Amino acid sequence: MQFSDYLSKNPCSTLAKGSPFIELTWLVAFSVGSDIDHRHPEVYHDFFNFGKWTVDEVGIAGFRLDAIKHIDETFMSNFISETRNNTNMSRLFAVGEFWKDECVPLHFTRLESIYLSGTRSLGELDEYLDTLGVQFSLFDVPLHYNFKEAGDRGASYNMTQIFDGTIVQRRPIDAV
Repeated sequence: MQFSDYLSKNPCSTLAKGSPFIELTWLVAFSVGSDIDHRHPEVYHDFFNFGKWTVDEVGIAGFRLDAIKHIDETFMSNFISETRNNTNMSRLFAVGEFWKDECVPLHFTRLESIYLSGTRSLGELDEYLDTLGVQFSLFDVPLHYNFKEAGDRGASYNMTQIFDGTIVQRRPIDAV
């Protein structure tokens, strides 16, 4: 079944009612979903039906969600939980991109700035995962910064510190 088939079978769907997302794939639509009122009952219902449809009809094995810090945590938690519960995919994989850059005082060195950025980001990432209350993975942005620093410093970088201040160090099951 194609996306257009879903819309034709669900003409009352808020996804079909003049939405600017009709021409886009659902994942792209979901990634810019910060402009969608996830608390509205019809929107909520349509997204949950569409999540189930993508698993049951399309056969996806998981979701990669962009810019999740802009999407209501309760909605996200319920969406993942209900999609898992209403399909035969109780272990449906879900990963989100929660990019967090922090500004640090100018008097810090570049290395201190990157380390502090990762450390502060990790607290927010932990808080987000705790708020969801469901197994959900995040791209390890602090690890990205550690790899960047390792590349910049080359042989002088202490590789035993590559996982310091990262999701993989603190919550390995939630890290991608």
